[in-house]
Amino acid sequence: MYNMKEMNSLKTPYGVEYMEKNYLLGLDLGTTNIKGVLVSYDGKVKKAISKRVLYNHGPNGEVECDAQKFYMGVMQVIKELTATVKSANQITAISMVSASGNTVLLDEKNEPIRPVINWMDKRFTDEMENVLRKPDMQELYETAGWPFYNSFPLAHLSWLKLNETEKLKSAKRICMITDYVNLRLTNEFKTNPSTATTSYLFDQKTAKWASPIIDKLGISSKMLPEIIESGKKIGVLSKEAAKLSGLLPRTPVIAGAFDHPGAARGMRVLHEGDLLLSCGTSWVGFYPLKDREKLVSMEMLIDPFLSDGGCWAGMFSLPSIGKHIDTLIMKWISDKEDRYEIFNSEAAKVKPGQTVLLINPLTDSQKDFSKYSPGIISRAIMEGTALLMRARIDNFTNNGIIVNRIVMAGGPTESKVWVKILCDILKADIQVSYGGYAGAVGAAVLAGIGTGIYIDEYDAWNKRRS
Repeated sequence: MYNMKEMNSLKTPYGVEYMEKNYLLGLDLGTTNIKGVLVSYDGKVKKAISKRVLYNHGPNGEVECDAQKFYMGVMQVIKELTATVKSANQITAISMVSASGNTVLLDEKNEPIRPVINWMDKRFTDEMENVLRKPDMQELYETAGWPFYNSFPLAHLSWLKLNETEKLKSAKRICMITDYVNLRLTNEFKTNPSTATTSYLFDQKTAKWASPIIDKLGISSKMLPEIIESGKKIGVLSKEAAKLSGLLPRTPVIAGAFDHPGAARGMRVLHEGDLLLSCGTSWVGFYPLKDREKLVSMEMLIDPFLSDGGCWAGMFSLPSIGKHIDTLIMKWISDKEDRYEIFNSEAAKVKPGQTVLLINPLTDSQKDFSKYSPGIISRAIMEGTALLMRARIDNFTNNGIIVNRIVMAGGPTESKVWVKILCDILKADIQVSYGGYAGAVGAAVLAGIGTGIYIDEYDAWNKRRS
Protein backbone atom coordinates (compact mmCIF):
# COMPACT_ATOMS: atom_id res chain seq x y z
CA MET A 1 0.00 0.00 0.00
CA TYR A 2 1.01 3.61 -0.53
CA ASN A 3 0.24 6.55 1.69
CA MET A 4 -0.66 9.84 0.01
CA LYS A 5 2.88 11.28 0.39
CA GLU A 6 4.36 8.24 -1.37
CA MET A 7 1.68 8.45 -4.05
CA ASN A 8 2.60 12.07 -4.71
CA SER A 9 6.05 10.96 -5.83
CA LEU A 10 4.76 8.40 -8.30
CA LYS A 11 3.72 8.75 -11.91
CA THR A 12 1.20 6.80 -13.96
CA PRO A 13 2.16 5.12 -17.28
CA TYR A 14 0.77 8.22 -19.00
CA GLY A 15 3.03 10.54 -17.04
CA VAL A 16 0.34 12.05 -14.81
CA GLU A 17 1.76 12.88 -11.40
CA TYR A 18 -0.08 11.75 -8.27
CA MET A 19 -1.24 14.84 -6.41
CA GLU A 20 -3.59 15.11 -3.46
CA LYS A 21 -5.68 17.63 -5.40
CA ASN A 22 -6.00 15.51 -8.54
CA TYR A 23 -9.32 13.89 -9.37
CA LEU A 24 -10.93 11.19 -11.48
CA LEU A 25 -14.15 12.05 -13.30
CA GLY A 26 -16.81 9.34 -13.34
CA LEU A 27 -20.15 9.42 -15.14
CA ASP A 28 -23.24 7.24 -14.83
CA LEU A 29 -25.44 7.60 -17.92
CA GLY A 30 -28.60 6.35 -16.26
CA THR A 31 -32.08 5.78 -17.60
CA THR A 32 -33.51 8.68 -15.59
CA ASN A 33 -30.49 10.90 -14.93
CA ILE A 34 -26.97 11.62 -16.15
CA LYS A 35 -24.85 11.65 -12.99
CA GLY A 36 -21.27 12.75 -12.58
CA VAL A 37 -18.71 12.88 -9.78
CA LEU A 38 -15.23 14.18 -9.16
CA VAL A 39 -13.42 11.71 -6.90
CA SER A 40 -10.01 12.08 -5.30
CA TYR A 41 -7.60 9.16 -5.53
CA ASP A 42 -8.43 8.12 -1.96
CA GLY A 43 -12.14 7.86 -2.76
CA LYS A 44 -13.51 11.17 -1.46
CA VAL A 45 -16.21 12.77 -3.60
CA LYS A 46 -15.47 16.44 -4.19
CA LYS A 47 -18.57 17.18 -6.27
CA ALA A 48 -21.62 15.30 -7.53
CA ILE A 49 -24.04 16.51 -10.21
CA SER A 50 -27.20 15.05 -11.75
CA LYS A 51 -29.10 16.08 -14.88
CA ARG A 52 -32.48 14.69 -15.97
CA VAL A 53 -32.75 12.72 -19.22
CA LEU A 54 -35.67 13.75 -21.44
CA TYR A 55 -37.56 11.24 -23.59
CA ASN A 56 -40.15 11.37 -26.32
CA HIS A 57 -43.04 8.98 -25.69
CA GLY A 58 -45.19 7.73 -28.58
CA PRO A 59 -48.72 6.27 -28.75
CA ASN A 60 -47.47 2.71 -29.33
CA GLY A 61 -45.15 2.55 -26.36
CA GLU A 62 -42.24 4.28 -28.08
CA VAL A 63 -39.54 5.66 -25.77
CA GLU A 64 -36.82 7.54 -27.63
CA CYS A 65 -34.37 10.37 -27.07
CA ASP A 66 -32.29 12.70 -29.20
CA ALA A 67 -28.65 11.53 -29.28
CA GLN A 68 -27.24 15.03 -29.82
CA LYS A 69 -29.23 16.47 -26.91
CA PHE A 70 -28.14 13.56 -24.74
CA TYR A 71 -24.50 14.20 -25.63
CA MET A 72 -24.84 17.88 -24.83
CA GLY A 73 -26.38 16.92 -21.49
CA VAL A 74 -23.28 14.84 -20.76
CA MET A 75 -21.07 17.78 -21.76
CA GLN A 76 -23.00 20.05 -19.40
CA VAL A 77 -22.43 17.68 -16.47
CA ILE A 78 -18.70 17.38 -17.26
CA LYS A 79 -18.37 21.16 -17.64
CA GLU A 80 -20.05 21.82 -14.29
CA LEU A 81 -17.75 19.30 -12.60
CA THR A 82 -14.66 20.77 -14.29
CA ALA A 83 -15.64 24.25 -13.11
CA THR A 84 -15.29 23.15 -9.47
CA VAL A 85 -11.49 22.69 -9.67
CA LYS A 86 -8.88 25.40 -9.95
CA SER A 87 -7.42 23.94 -13.13
CA ALA A 88 -8.58 21.34 -15.64
CA ASN A 89 -5.18 19.64 -15.40
CA GLN A 90 -6.26 18.40 -11.96
CA ILE A 91 -8.63 15.97 -13.71
CA THR A 92 -6.55 12.94 -14.59
CA ALA A 93 -9.01 10.85 -16.62
CA ILE A 94 -12.68 10.23 -17.37
CA SER A 95 -14.78 7.07 -17.64
CA MET A 96 -18.48 6.28 -17.73
CA VAL A 97 -20.85 3.47 -16.90
CA SER A 98 -24.36 3.37 -18.29
CA ALA A 99 -27.83 1.88 -18.30
CA SER A 100 -27.18 0.23 -21.65
CA GLY A 101 -29.52 -1.69 -23.92
CA ASN A 102 -30.39 1.19 -26.24
CA THR A 103 -29.79 1.47 -29.98
CA VAL A 104 -28.13 4.22 -32.04
CA LEU A 105 -27.78 4.19 -35.86
CA LEU A 106 -25.06 6.42 -37.35
CA ASP A 107 -24.31 7.53 -40.91
CA GLU A 108 -20.88 7.86 -42.56
CA LYS A 109 -20.31 11.17 -40.72
CA ASN A 110 -21.23 9.55 -37.38
CA GLU A 111 -24.44 11.55 -37.29
CA PRO A 112 -27.52 9.80 -35.85
CA ILE A 113 -29.94 8.57 -38.53
CA ARG A 114 -32.90 8.41 -36.15
CA PRO A 115 -33.63 8.93 -32.43
CA VAL A 116 -32.13 6.56 -29.87
CA ILE A 117 -34.41 3.63 -29.03
CA ASN A 118 -34.47 3.14 -25.25
CA TRP A 119 -34.73 -0.21 -23.45
CA MET A 120 -38.07 0.90 -21.95
CA ASP A 121 -39.63 1.05 -25.45
CA LYS A 122 -42.67 -1.29 -25.63
CA ARG A 123 -43.49 -1.40 -29.34
CA PHE A 124 -41.75 -4.73 -30.03
CA THR A 125 -43.62 -8.02 -30.43
CA ASP A 126 -42.40 -11.04 -32.44
CA GLU A 127 -39.97 -9.29 -34.80
CA MET A 128 -36.93 -11.02 -33.33
CA GLU A 129 -38.45 -14.47 -33.82
CA ASN A 130 -39.28 -13.58 -37.42
CA VAL A 131 -35.80 -12.32 -38.21
CA LEU A 132 -33.87 -15.07 -36.43
CA ARG A 133 -36.34 -17.75 -37.59
CA LYS A 134 -37.42 -19.39 -34.33
CA PRO A 135 -34.18 -19.05 -32.39
CA ASP A 136 -33.12 -21.47 -29.70
CA MET A 137 -33.67 -19.26 -26.65
CA GLN A 138 -31.51 -21.41 -24.37
CA GLU A 139 -28.64 -21.28 -26.86
CA LEU A 140 -29.09 -17.52 -27.18
CA TYR A 141 -28.99 -17.19 -23.38
CA GLU A 142 -25.88 -19.33 -22.97
CA THR A 143 -24.14 -17.23 -25.63
CA ALA A 144 -25.27 -13.75 -24.63
CA GLY A 145 -25.49 -14.33 -20.87
CA TRP A 146 -28.90 -12.72 -20.48
CA PRO A 147 -32.32 -14.39 -20.60
CA PHE A 148 -34.10 -12.73 -23.50
CA TYR A 149 -36.03 -9.51 -22.87
CA ASN A 150 -37.91 -8.16 -25.87
CA SER A 151 -36.70 -4.63 -25.22
CA PHE A 152 -32.97 -4.51 -25.99
CA PRO A 153 -30.91 -3.95 -29.17
CA LEU A 154 -31.51 -7.40 -30.69
CA ALA A 155 -35.25 -6.69 -30.56
CA HIS A 156 -34.73 -3.10 -31.75
CA LEU A 157 -32.63 -4.16 -34.73
CA SER A 158 -35.07 -6.91 -35.66
CA TRP A 159 -37.89 -4.37 -35.63
CA LEU A 160 -35.82 -1.90 -37.68
CA LYS A 161 -35.03 -4.61 -40.23
CA LEU A 162 -38.76 -5.21 -40.77
CA ASN A 163 -40.15 -1.69 -40.29
CA GLU A 164 -37.40 0.82 -41.10
CA THR A 165 -35.49 -1.25 -43.61
CA GLU A 166 -33.88 1.61 -45.52
CA LYS A 167 -32.68 3.36 -42.39
CA LEU A 168 -31.03 0.19 -41.15
CA LYS A 169 -29.46 -0.41 -44.57
CA SER A 170 -28.10 3.13 -44.66
CA ALA A 171 -26.43 2.82 -41.24
CA LYS A 172 -22.64 2.72 -41.29
CA ARG A 173 -22.26 2.17 -37.54
CA ILE A 174 -24.53 0.69 -34.89
CA CYS A 175 -23.93 1.21 -31.18
CA MET A 176 -25.36 2.23 -27.83
CA ILE A 177 -25.52 5.73 -26.39
CA THR A 178 -22.36 5.23 -24.27
CA ASP A 179 -20.41 4.20 -27.36
CA TYR A 180 -21.77 7.24 -29.19
CA VAL A 181 -20.70 9.59 -26.38
CA ASN A 182 -17.21 8.04 -26.28
CA LEU A 183 -17.00 8.33 -30.07
CA ARG A 184 -17.84 12.02 -29.85
CA LEU A 185 -15.28 12.48 -27.08
CA THR A 186 -12.36 10.66 -28.71
CA ASN A 187 -13.19 9.85 -32.36
CA GLU A 188 -12.60 6.21 -31.36
CA PHE A 189 -15.36 3.60 -31.85
CA LYS A 190 -14.99 1.18 -28.95
CA THR A 191 -17.07 -0.57 -26.31
CA ASN A 192 -16.52 -3.07 -23.49
CA PRO A 193 -17.81 -6.61 -22.84
CA SER A 194 -20.14 -5.51 -20.03
CA THR A 195 -21.91 -2.91 -22.15
CA ALA A 196 -21.86 -5.17 -25.22
CA THR A 197 -23.65 -7.93 -23.28
CA THR A 198 -26.86 -5.89 -23.15
CA SER A 199 -27.10 -5.92 -26.95
CA TYR A 200 -27.53 -9.74 -27.18
CA LEU A 201 -25.06 -9.52 -30.08
CA PHE A 202 -22.03 -10.37 -27.95
CA ASP A 203 -20.76 -13.89 -27.26
CA GLN A 204 -19.54 -13.87 -23.66
CA LYS A 205 -17.68 -17.16 -24.03
CA THR A 206 -15.56 -16.05 -26.99
CA ALA A 207 -15.53 -12.33 -26.05
CA LYS A 208 -16.41 -11.50 -29.67
CA TRP A 209 -19.46 -10.31 -31.56
CA ALA A 210 -21.82 -13.23 -32.26
CA SER A 211 -21.57 -13.57 -36.04
CA PRO A 212 -24.52 -16.00 -36.59
CA ILE A 213 -26.93 -13.54 -34.96
CA ILE A 214 -25.43 -10.48 -36.65
CA ASP A 215 -25.59 -12.14 -40.09
CA LYS A 216 -29.32 -12.79 -39.73
CA LEU A 217 -29.90 -9.13 -38.97
CA GLY A 218 -28.25 -8.26 -42.27
CA ILE A 219 -25.52 -6.22 -40.66
CA SER A 220 -21.77 -6.69 -40.29
CA SER A 221 -19.61 -6.92 -37.18
CA LYS A 222 -17.49 -4.18 -38.81
CA MET A 223 -20.42 -1.84 -38.13
CA LEU A 224 -20.15 -2.49 -34.39
CA PRO A 225 -17.60 -1.02 -31.96
CA GLU A 226 -14.26 -2.63 -31.26
CA ILE A 227 -14.42 -4.52 -27.95
CA ILE A 228 -11.82 -3.69 -25.30
CA GLU A 229 -11.77 -4.57 -21.60
CA SER A 230 -13.34 -2.33 -18.97
CA GLY A 231 -10.59 -0.17 -17.52
CA LYS A 232 -8.62 0.02 -20.78
CA LYS A 233 -7.93 3.26 -22.61
CA ILE A 234 -10.39 4.14 -25.40
CA GLY A 235 -8.49 7.23 -26.52
CA VAL A 236 -7.98 10.84 -25.55
CA LEU A 237 -10.27 13.84 -25.56
CA SER A 238 -10.46 15.68 -28.88
CA LYS A 239 -9.99 19.45 -29.09
CA GLU A 240 -13.68 19.89 -29.91
CA ALA A 241 -14.83 17.79 -26.95
CA ALA A 242 -12.35 19.56 -24.67
CA LYS A 243 -13.77 22.92 -25.67
CA LEU A 244 -17.33 21.80 -24.90
CA SER A 245 -16.47 20.09 -21.63
CA GLY A 246 -13.87 22.41 -20.13
CA LEU A 247 -11.40 19.52 -19.85
CA LEU A 248 -7.94 19.57 -21.39
CA PRO A 249 -7.37 18.06 -24.84
CA ARG A 250 -5.78 14.61 -24.65
CA THR A 251 -7.36 13.81 -21.29
CA PRO A 252 -7.54 9.96 -21.25
CA VAL A 253 -11.00 8.43 -21.74
CA ILE A 254 -11.29 4.94 -20.21
CA ALA A 255 -13.71 2.13 -21.06
CA GLY A 256 -16.48 1.72 -18.50
CA ALA A 257 -19.17 -0.92 -17.96
CA PHE A 258 -22.88 -1.55 -17.56
CA ASP A 259 -24.23 0.54 -14.68
CA HIS A 260 -24.74 -2.17 -12.03
CA PRO A 261 -21.20 -3.62 -12.40
CA GLY A 262 -20.07 0.00 -12.21
CA ALA A 263 -21.93 0.52 -8.94
CA ALA A 264 -20.42 -2.74 -7.63
CA ARG A 265 -16.94 -1.33 -8.24
CA GLY A 266 -17.98 1.87 -6.50
CA MET A 267 -19.28 -0.03 -3.44
CA ARG A 268 -16.47 -2.63 -3.13
CA VAL A 269 -18.69 -5.54 -4.15
CA LEU A 270 -15.84 -7.63 -5.51
CA HIS A 271 -15.99 -11.01 -3.79
CA GLU A 272 -18.27 -14.03 -3.59
CA GLY A 273 -20.55 -13.45 -0.60
CA ASP A 274 -21.03 -9.74 -1.41
CA LEU A 275 -24.46 -8.66 -2.67
CA LEU A 276 -25.21 -5.24 -4.13
CA LEU A 277 -28.77 -3.92 -4.21
CA SER A 278 -28.70 -1.32 -6.97
CA CYS A 279 -31.95 0.64 -6.78
CA GLY A 280 -32.93 2.88 -9.68
CA THR A 281 -35.39 2.62 -12.56
CA SER A 282 -34.98 -1.12 -12.05
CA TRP A 283 -33.95 -2.66 -8.74
CA VAL A 284 -31.14 -5.14 -9.29
CA GLY A 285 -29.33 -7.62 -7.08
CA PHE A 286 -25.70 -8.08 -8.18
CA TYR A 287 -23.53 -10.97 -6.95
CA PRO A 288 -19.92 -11.81 -7.97
CA LEU A 289 -19.41 -15.54 -8.62
CA LYS A 290 -16.60 -17.45 -10.30
CA ASP A 291 -18.85 -20.26 -11.59
CA ARG A 292 -20.60 -18.97 -14.74
CA GLU A 293 -22.43 -22.26 -15.22
CA LYS A 294 -24.03 -21.85 -11.79
CA LEU A 295 -25.36 -18.48 -12.87
CA VAL A 296 -26.65 -19.98 -16.13
CA SER A 297 -28.44 -22.76 -14.22
CA MET A 298 -30.25 -20.09 -12.19
CA GLU A 299 -31.15 -18.11 -15.34
CA MET A 300 -29.55 -14.94 -14.01
CA LEU A 301 -28.37 -11.96 -15.99
CA ILE A 302 -24.62 -12.56 -16.33
CA ASP A 303 -21.94 -9.89 -16.48
CA PRO A 304 -18.28 -10.55 -17.49
CA PHE A 305 -17.32 -8.66 -14.38
CA LEU A 306 -13.73 -8.18 -13.23
CA SER A 307 -10.99 -7.30 -15.67
CA ASP A 308 -8.76 -10.24 -14.75
CA GLY A 309 -11.46 -12.66 -15.98
CA GLY A 310 -11.46 -14.42 -12.62
CA CYS A 311 -14.97 -13.54 -11.57
CA TRP A 312 -18.32 -13.27 -13.34
CA ALA A 313 -21.39 -11.77 -11.71
CA GLY A 314 -25.06 -12.63 -11.71
CA MET A 315 -27.96 -10.20 -11.56
CA PHE A 316 -31.63 -10.60 -10.70
CA SER A 317 -34.00 -7.71 -11.14
CA LEU A 318 -37.33 -6.05 -10.52
CA PRO A 319 -37.55 -4.50 -14.02
CA SER A 320 -38.77 -0.89 -14.26
CA ILE A 321 -40.12 -1.01 -10.70
CA GLY A 322 -38.98 2.58 -10.19
CA LYS A 323 -41.46 3.71 -12.84
CA HIS A 324 -44.29 1.80 -11.14
CA ILE A 325 -43.36 3.31 -7.77
CA ASP A 326 -43.34 6.79 -9.29
CA THR A 327 -46.81 6.18 -10.79
CA LEU A 328 -48.15 5.23 -7.35
CA ILE A 329 -46.50 8.23 -5.69
CA MET A 330 -47.80 10.64 -8.33
CA LYS A 331 -51.33 9.30 -7.95
CA TRP A 332 -51.64 8.84 -4.19
CA ILE A 333 -48.94 10.89 -2.47
CA SER A 334 -47.88 13.93 -4.50
CA ASP A 335 -47.23 14.99 -8.09
CA LYS A 336 -44.87 17.80 -7.08
CA GLU A 337 -41.17 17.96 -7.86
CA ASP A 338 -40.30 17.20 -4.23
CA ARG A 339 -42.69 14.22 -4.15
CA TYR A 340 -40.01 11.78 -2.97
CA GLU A 341 -39.27 13.91 0.08
CA ILE A 342 -43.01 13.94 0.82
CA PHE A 343 -43.18 10.18 0.19
CA ASN A 344 -40.36 9.55 2.67
CA SER A 345 -41.80 11.86 5.33
CA GLU A 346 -45.25 10.24 5.02
CA ALA A 347 -43.78 6.74 5.36
CA ALA A 348 -41.90 7.84 8.49
CA LYS A 349 -45.21 8.73 10.17
CA VAL A 350 -46.26 5.06 10.22
CA LYS A 351 -44.55 2.76 12.68
CA PRO A 352 -43.55 -0.84 11.88
CA GLY A 353 -46.53 -3.14 12.27
CA GLN A 354 -49.09 -0.37 11.73
CA THR A 355 -49.40 -0.96 7.98
CA VAL A 356 -52.78 -2.54 7.15
CA LEU A 357 -52.04 -2.62 3.45
CA LEU A 358 -49.72 -4.57 1.15
CA ILE A 359 -48.82 -3.11 -2.24
CA ASN A 360 -46.90 -4.92 -4.98
CA PRO A 361 -45.64 -1.99 -7.11
CA LEU A 362 -45.13 -4.27 -10.14
CA THR A 363 -48.79 -5.32 -10.29
CA ASP A 364 -50.82 -2.85 -8.21
CA SER A 365 -50.05 0.55 -9.75
CA GLN A 366 -53.59 0.86 -11.16
CA LYS A 367 -55.49 -0.22 -8.03
CA ASP A 368 -57.63 2.12 -5.93
CA PHE A 369 -56.05 3.00 -2.57
CA SER A 370 -58.16 6.08 -1.89
CA LYS A 371 -59.42 4.85 1.49
CA TYR A 372 -55.89 4.74 2.92
CA SER A 373 -53.80 7.62 4.25
CA PRO A 374 -50.70 8.82 2.36
CA GLY A 375 -48.53 7.45 5.19
CA ILE A 376 -50.04 3.97 5.00
CA ILE A 377 -49.70 3.92 1.19
CA SER A 378 -46.10 5.16 1.33
CA ARG A 379 -44.98 2.56 3.84
CA ALA A 380 -46.90 -0.18 1.98
CA ILE A 381 -45.02 0.69 -1.24
CA MET A 382 -41.69 0.46 0.56
CA GLU A 383 -42.56 -2.78 2.34
CA GLY A 384 -43.98 -4.32 -0.85
CA THR A 385 -40.79 -3.52 -2.75
CA ALA A 386 -38.64 -4.94 0.07
CA LEU A 387 -40.70 -8.15 0.10
CA LEU A 388 -40.19 -8.57 -3.65
CA MET A 389 -36.45 -8.22 -3.12
CA ARG A 390 -36.61 -10.70 -0.25
CA ALA A 391 -38.27 -13.29 -2.54
CA ARG A 392 -35.48 -12.85 -5.11
CA ILE A 393 -32.75 -13.18 -2.49
CA ASP A 394 -34.42 -16.23 -0.93
CA ASN A 395 -34.34 -17.93 -4.33
CA PHE A 396 -30.69 -16.98 -4.54
CA THR A 397 -29.78 -18.51 -1.19
CA ASN A 398 -32.00 -21.57 -1.74
CA ASN A 399 -29.72 -22.41 -4.66
CA GLY A 400 -26.71 -22.61 -2.37
CA ILE A 401 -25.32 -19.13 -2.94
CA ILE A 402 -24.28 -17.54 0.35
CA VAL A 403 -24.78 -13.85 1.08
CA ASN A 404 -22.46 -12.53 3.80
CA ARG A 405 -22.65 -8.81 3.13
CA ILE A 406 -25.28 -6.55 1.56
CA VAL A 407 -24.62 -3.03 0.32
CA MET A 408 -27.13 -0.69 -1.26
CA ALA A 409 -26.81 2.00 -3.91
CA GLY A 410 -29.29 4.30 -5.60
CA GLY A 411 -31.78 7.04 -4.80
CA PRO A 412 -33.69 5.09 -2.09
CA THR A 413 -30.53 5.09 0.06
CA GLU A 414 -31.33 8.74 0.80
CA SER A 415 -34.42 7.57 2.74
CA LYS A 416 -33.56 6.32 6.24
CA VAL A 417 -37.00 4.76 6.62
CA TRP A 418 -36.70 2.78 3.37
CA VAL A 419 -33.23 1.49 4.30
CA LYS A 420 -34.54 0.49 7.75
CA ILE A 421 -37.48 -1.37 6.18
CA LEU A 422 -35.09 -3.26 3.90
CA CYS A 423 -32.84 -4.12 6.86
CA ASP A 424 -35.83 -5.46 8.80
CA ILE A 425 -37.36 -7.47 5.95
CA LEU A 426 -34.05 -8.82 4.63
CA LYS A 427 -32.89 -9.45 8.21
CA ALA A 428 -29.50 -7.97 7.48
CA ASP A 429 -27.37 -4.93 8.21
CA ILE A 430 -27.17 -3.03 4.93
CA GLN A 431 -24.20 -0.78 4.18
CA VAL A 432 -24.91 2.46 2.36
CA SER A 433 -22.52 4.96 0.82
CA TYR A 434 -22.32 7.36 -2.15
CA GLY A 435 -26.17 7.48 -2.32
CA GLY A 436 -27.32 7.46 -5.93
CA TYR A 437 -23.80 8.07 -7.24
CA ALA A 438 -22.21 4.65 -6.70
CA GLY A 439 -22.19 3.94 -10.45
CA ALA A 440 -20.38 7.19 -11.18
CA VAL A 441 -17.88 6.43 -8.40
CA GLY A 442 -17.32 3.00 -9.97
CA ALA A 443 -16.63 4.73 -13.28
CA ALA A 444 -14.02 6.85 -11.50
CA VAL A 445 -12.39 3.64 -10.22
CA LEU A 446 -12.15 2.42 -13.83
CA ALA A 447 -10.68 5.77 -14.87
CA GLY A 448 -8.00 5.26 -12.23
CA ILE A 449 -7.27 1.72 -13.41
CA GLY A 450 -7.00 2.90 -17.01
CA THR A 451 -4.35 5.48 -16.12
CA GLY A 452 -2.33 3.29 -13.78
CA ILE A 453 -3.32 4.98 -10.52
CA TYR A 454 -4.76 1.65 -9.40
CA ILE A 455 -3.58 -1.78 -10.55
CA ASP A 456 -7.13 -3.15 -10.43
CA GLU A 457 -10.37 -2.87 -8.42
CA TYR A 458 -8.85 -4.56 -5.36
CA ASP A 459 -5.87 -2.23 -5.41
CA ALA A 460 -8.18 0.79 -5.66
CA TRP A 461 -9.87 -0.16 -2.41
CA ASN A 462 -6.62 -1.04 -0.67
CA LYS A 463 -5.27 2.42 -1.47
CA ARG A 464 -8.48 4.05 -0.31
CA ARG A 465 -8.06 2.41 3.09
CA SER A 466 -4.37 3.32 3.41
